[in-house]
Amino acid sequence: MPHAVFLDMDDTLLDSSGGAEESWKLACATFAPHLGIAPEQLRLAIRKAAQEFWKDEAVSGHWRVKLKESRVMFVENALREEKLNVDLAKPLATLYDEQVTARYRLFDDAIETLEWLRSTGKRLGLLTNGPQDMQREKIARFELEQYFDFVVIEGE
Repeated sequence: MPHAVFLDMDDTLLDSSGGAEESWKLACATFAPHLGIAPEQLRLAIRKAAQEFWKDEAVSGHWRVKLKESRVMFVENALREEKLNVDLAKPLATLYDEQVTARYRLFDDAIETLEWLRSTGKRLGLLTNGPQDMQREKIARFELEQYFDFVVIEGE
């Protein structure tokens, strides 16, 4: 039997990507009229730019701890590709960030599972990638630190 259990946070304990598509749709619908483009066309352009941005492993290693900044960059790339006003990239990416953050939810059995693991006497560690501020905010918001003996965040 193991003496310790290591858990990831995003999409293991916390549904942090389940609201992503809805958040992008809302952000694109909000900004598309100002940009003179159909919301779905804008969403597809951003998706394509994001895929292109993240396919380079050297890029992902650096930008994974600067997610908000990276979003602005690939939204700028999408707007530039569509010959649209790149000045709206930051507010569009910011609206997405606000929307997706509001949609974060603990999975239904997350706390019950953590409590059960603690009751077995095992040490628990939270290992998560991403920016320090973003990950610490999630940990505080969902009061997760109390369940772990240690927390390791990539951005720290």
